[in-house]
Amino acid sequence: MGSRNSTHPCPTLLIGDFGHAERITPLLNNSVTQANLDLKQRFTSTKGTQDYNTPEQFHRDWEARNWFDSDIAGNFNGFTYNLFGVGQIMYQIVTCLYDPPDIGDPFLPSYPISGAPALGRTFGPDLNAYAGEYSKVLTDLIYECLYENPTHRPTLETLKYEITRAYNLASQDDDNEIEPWKNFTAPTPLDQPVNIPADKGPRKRVQPTDPPSNFFAVKTRIFICQGVLKNGLQCGNRLRGKAGDARPRCAQCIRRRR
Repeated sequence: MGSRNSTHPCPTLLIGDFGHAERITPLLNNSVTQANLDLKQRFTSTKGTQDYNTPEQFHRDWEARNWFDSDIAGNFNGFTYNLFGVGQIMYQIVTCLYDPPDIGDPFLPSYPISGAPALGRTFGPDLNAYAGEYSKVLTDLIYECLYENPTHRPTLETLKYEITRAYNLASQDDDNEIEPWKNFTAPTPLDQPVNIPADKGPRKRVQPTDPPSNFFAVKTRIFICQGVLKNGLQCGNRLRGKAGDARPRCAQCIRRRR
């Protein structure tokens, strides 16, 4: 975490607040009285930032009559609850996406997570596409933080151990192979100023001119006869008429009407 100063050297990363910052009292969390259960359900459905809710808040087990026996719905634990938020933010950092993974679309990985089969469903299937750009330890750790079941998520001790171990390995790098990166600093100013063409001044207004003498004259055009024959079909003959004619008719239809 960097300081609050927005101007900082690269690659210091500044992370904002997490999506949830409310405390559930132990009495409310452990009591199974119907009043407390109803209060807990209302509490969890209205707290948090949109798109950053946890499975503990929105899991389908909430619809069950015995939802309080679920391993997911309402199973709030301080560190596992916050670890899901850590996984969401790290997912956005790795993928450079604006939104966190879709909380309504869990999946079961077909590939191992941290060297073993996945413990259950997790979120963010597209994260695996970045395994070649980031270490698999990092992407697997994010998957573990995003486990749907809070009991499958790592402990804070495990998270701290993996981060410290990766940091120590990175600090021992001999830099024989430079990793690709981009320089976002401003370029060096040119020796000679850029020649910018002088302003030619405001443009001249176009002077209005009188329209030609025949501009408002009634013009003729080709029409399709709008007359209706005895069989109910339209006549369809082509004829010349004035532009203002509403329903032009050919000579045959005019005689027929007489």
